[in-house]
Amino acid sequence: QHPVYTTWAPVWRKLAHVYEGDGPFLDGTALIPHPREWEDHSIPYVVGVALMTGGVEVGHFADAYLKNPVLSDLIGKIKVEGTEECDKLYPDASANRVEIITKSGEKLSELVQYHRGHFQNPLTDEEIEEKFHSLTGELLSLGQQQEILALLWNLEQVDDVSKVMELLKTLP
Repeated sequence: QHPVYTTWAPVWRKLAHVYEGDGPFLDGTALIPHPREWEDHSIPYVVGVALMTGGVEVGHFADAYLKNPVLSDLIGKIKVEGTEECDKLYPDASANRVEIITKSGEKLSELVQYHRGHFQNPLTDEEIEEKFHSLTGELLSLGQQQEILALLWNLEQVDDVSKVMELLKTLP
């Protein structure tokens, strides 16, 4: 396989936001700056962030990214189109095809039927923990994160779920 494909294939599989319909989220007009709520539902934005950084995390919706001219330029090059190929797979699959045309004109393409985290393409335990840490890193200490994860991974052995809720009560 082509080295560029090998590099970006995991990124494509991490893209979890899919928006059906039309409007600014699909046609690229939901560009920077806009409210965060636009960007986290904008396919061009999340694809641009993933291509630029290798993933999409909460921190990628901060002003440093929302107002980044390099990212804005990249987003302007991203076009989102519905395809008959993907439509035919719905509702059994939430398919997406990503195509990249390099400066040399080479076309790289990958079809993903189930986004990463879909029950047909589940996250590994390690990926779940990475996501948990990325989502709670600004809110909880590492010790709190580890304590909550330990309880959640063994929830069937927790005699009182309020123990988990008490740990979450410390959230701002």
